Amino acid sequence: MTAGDVLLALVAFAASMLTFFSGFGLGTLLLAFMLLYFPPEIAIGITAIVHLVNNIFKYLLTRNHIDTRLMLTFGLPAIVGALLGAYMLQYLNEIKPIYQYEWAGKLHFITVIKIVVGLVMTLFVVWEWVPGLQKFQFKSNLLRIGGFFTGFFGGLSGHQGALRSAFLSKGDLDKETFIATGVAIACLIDLSRLQYYARHFHTLTLKDHQLLIFLCIFAAITGSILGNLWLKKVTEKFVQNTVAIMVLIMAALLISGIL
Repeated sequence: MTAGDVLLALVAFAASMLTFFSGFGLGTLLLAFMLLYFPPEIAIGITAIVHLVNNIFKYLLTRNHIDTRLMLTFGLPAIVGALLGAYMLQYLNEIKPIYQYEWAGKLHFITVIKIVVGLVMTLFVVWEWVPGLQKFQFKSNLLRIGGFFTGFFGGLSGHQGALRSAFLSKGDLDKETFIATGVAIACLIDLSRLQYYARHFHTLTLKDHQLLIFLCIFAAITGSILGNLWLKKVTEKFVQNTVAIMVLIMAALLISGIL
């Protein structure tokens, strides 16, 4: 166990709890710190595993409230989108660096995959941060298209929660059904992209990172339980602003090649 493993586990714990305050998902927060230690494709893959297991835990708690028809209408196109997004991640990962420079005695590379992931991080953080965008909803007759694009961005970078909510919130669902159906769809997307990552990213192996993955999963689930018990489901502006600025900084460092 390294100091980095412990730090990332603590981040998973804190991120899981902060989702009750900040409005940002576990994947958004954890990915930002994973990028400090791993290249984008590995960081996204490990975060996806933690995200999936945490969602399975939520699924077991909420499965009785799932709207099966809505889950299939939205979820099946999301699976197709997730596979395409995962393929795009693989494609971008194989493109050679477009620029390199030396700074602070270290060589840094600006790559297409870092630029794309950084821009997607920025897009979704702003979406989840700006109050007006948080309330944005798409028409209910666009559910299949929404499912596809939600899955696509889920496969590409793991960012799916904000887009999924923007489509599902138009369905006039009660709170329990909205949460449960969203969790079930998230599981479908995570399962789809993970099986693609496992087959095509040879550097992503459970054996290499199994201790870190276990620690993060345990920490995230613990954070979810304690957050649900101790914290009110509200948005605290200070926490939200702090988290958003932190993730935006990480995205800028990624785009610039420093990470």
